[in-house]
Amino acid sequence: MPSTVKFLYDDANLYCLAEFSENNMNEALMQSSKYPRRDAPVFENDCCELFIDPFMDGKRSFHLIVDIHGGIADFLHGDTVRYRNALKWDGFWRGEVHRSDEMWCVEYAIPWHTIGITPGKGRVFGIDLSRARRCNPPERSVLVDAHSLRTTEKFIRMSVDLAPLPVTGSVEHSALFSGSNTLH
Repeated sequence: MPSTVKFLYDDANLYCLAEFSENNMNEALMQSSKYPRRDAPVFENDCCELFIDPFMDGKRSFHLIVDIHGGIADFLHGDTVRYRNALKWDGFWRGEVHRSDEMWCVEYAIPWHTIGITPGKGRVFGIDLSRARRCNPPERSVLVDAHSLRTTEKFIRMSVDLAPLPVTGSVEHSALFSGSNTLH
């Protein structure tokens, strides 16, 4: 199923819009459970998973999940000093879902302070995104590659320049990434 991912930022937040085509929305909704609480196993549903490595150092990554029903879960991987259980971390961020008969969209708004990034000229961090589709046929699509999930050495490099106007930015891909920033 075709998917499109767009990133935008300002001095307060990183924004992500992921649009997922779905030719059988009824099946997608029926195969997924609607969970009443945060940090339920929403990753077992049709979902969008955003991975952020704030320092491109492989020591810590944020894992933010939004499922087709709007359920959210977040994990902090690698910070064993403050969070011995990755699931105990609850970051301040928002994820919203919008659905139609042929697609569903996820919108993320992530404050920079939540992911430990102070934006500025030349600030670089790693980012990856995954779509899990559970209905028939099941699919997993990622920006970088399927083997890089939960690892940080293969993230897309995102540069954020929030210096005085004009605000600029770029997304650079690693050697494993081919094509545009659109998932197919």
